[in-house]
Amino acid sequence: MPDPSVVDQDEIIWAAGTDPAAQDVNIDATTTQAYMLWTYWANADGSGLSSATLGGNSYDGFFELTTTTAGFMGIGVARFDNPSSGNQSLDITWDTAPAEGATTIVVQTKDGKEWDNTPVGDQETSTNATSATVTCESGNLILRYEANYDSGTPWDPPGLESGFTNVLTGGNTNQGCRASSLVADATSETGNGQNENYNGLLLIPIPAGTPGGGGGGGGVNLLTLLGVG
Repeated sequence: MPDPSVVDQDEIIWAAGTDPAAQDVNIDATTTQAYMLWTYWANADGSGLSSATLGGNSYDGFFELTTTTAGFMGIGVARFDNPSSGNQSLDITWDTAPAEGATTIVVQTKDGKEWDNTPVGDQETSTNATSATVTCESGNLILRYEANYDSGTPWDPPGLESGFTNVLTGGNTNQGCRASSLVADATSETGNGQNENYNGLLLIPIPAGTPGGGGGGGGVNLLTLLGVG
């Protein structure tokens, strides 16, 4: 069985507000999973992603850490199994209108399946660096998403940690972001934040296999952690 790997990637720039206009994502014919990775900050506790559909179908897996008034950015992932190929509309709503961000990178992968182990993340404020360790299996593709506060234009993404391969960088409204990956060679992998300015970090372990869901029909792995940092 082949190990999971990255097929394609796109940055999505959302308009302001809680319900921005949908954006098209061109899904490759070989893609078996699409991962919507996102961050934003709002001056509210417990805000994150309210809803997301790709090609009219809801996500099959979900994980997020929500915003806090203390400065923690929200960060999360929505996983779509077996999306239809070609241009597909990604339509989302946020719980609260972002004051910083929102950033979004969509990463398409193949040869992966539903999570055997839960994604993990970390949020920090001011000059505290993020760090997270995810349980996995050797050969898992570890998809990483990271963002930081940056007031410059263009917004600088976090640096690339040694051992990870860059997938795509981007930014929007005072947040820079980076998606990267590595192939696990142990039963756990650690990511350490590469920026210490109001930063968020997410690690997603993707095991080899064929996803059983699709079109919103898979078992939804809904995990919401409030104010974890």
